[in-house]
Amino acid sequence: MIIDTQVHILEKAHANDRGVRMHYTWHPMSAELLLDEMDYAGVDKCFFISYTAEDIWPDLGDAWNDPAANRITKEYFLDALPGNTDRLIWFTDHINPDRPGYLDRIREDLDAGAVGLKIFPAYRGHLPSDPGLRKVYEICAERDVPIIMAWERWNDPRLRACVSDYQEFLDLFEPVARDFPTVKFLLTHWGCFTWGDLWLQNCRPPFPLLDPFVRLLNRHEHLYTDIAAVTIFFGDEMAWTNGRMEGPEWEYPYANGLALLEGLVRGAGAERVMWGTDWPWTDGRCTYKQNLTMVSTHADFLSDEEKRLVLGVNAAKFAGLSID
Repeated sequence: MIIDTQVHILEKAHANDRGVRMHYTWHPMSAELLLDEMDYAGVDKCFFISYTAEDIWPDLGDAWNDPAANRITKEYFLDALPGNTDRLIWFTDHINPDRPGYLDRIREDLDAGAVGLKIFPAYRGHLPSDPGLRKVYEICAERDVPIIMAWERWNDPRLRACVSDYQEFLDLFEPVARDFPTVKFLLTHWGCFTWGDLWLQNCRPPFPLLDPFVRLLNRHEHLYTDIAAVTIFFGDEMAWTNGRMEGPEWEYPYANGLALLEGLVRGAGAERVMWGTDWPWTDGRCTYKQNLTMVSTHADFLSDEEKRLVLGVNAAKFAGLSID
């Protein structure tokens, strides 16, 4: 079983009349297209994350609240679920402790079939240890529900929850991991230690900030991570944007990204790492299938059993799915 741990769909997201580009293409990144991509690549299931523009507003800039430019809605996600729940494993988002009733909405979505939650703490101006988020963790502990924890923009100076030092940020999550040992957390994008101005110093082996993240994983057996968007952060798009770096290590099959995967597996164990794409945000120079074959074909440092864990078994266990 192969499971993509991070996908989204977007309804015809293109530049508005002010030139704010919301995605790489003008056409809908629909559930139908996603399922076609999965079929072509041989991917069985995916974690289907239903966010809205408000959930990811820092990524959209001024367009996030512009109806003419923004068509990222919860309804668009949910309309895709009927008939596809065997393949689209729903993780709900829309979690804002500043909004009255946010806990009730979480319960409603879980009752409606959501398998787990995804949380963007920094996007909402909260740190992972925020008291309002701890109430979310309590619900997940009561219901045995996993959490995808998106740590993007933890060091973005525009946001209220900004922390400048990565170890300090990890230390803020430590009591959460300690106090909620039965809640499974997927810490996205290898812990986001390459975020913002840290990318240049962490984009090549030996990845200086990989070690503190691995140590966090090793202290808590209910923590996991993924490599979703590795083809962006360790690919030619990011290299070109950040210093015009050239060379084969930035091109498919992304030698630096594979080195990161090897470091995660060797440091924390293959059973703690999951494959994912972050489709459609990765739908640039790298195809959906290449996101998979990068690992399935070119990660020759992994045994067949390790590939089986990374590409699907770990995700199935995380989401409470049966493993064939």
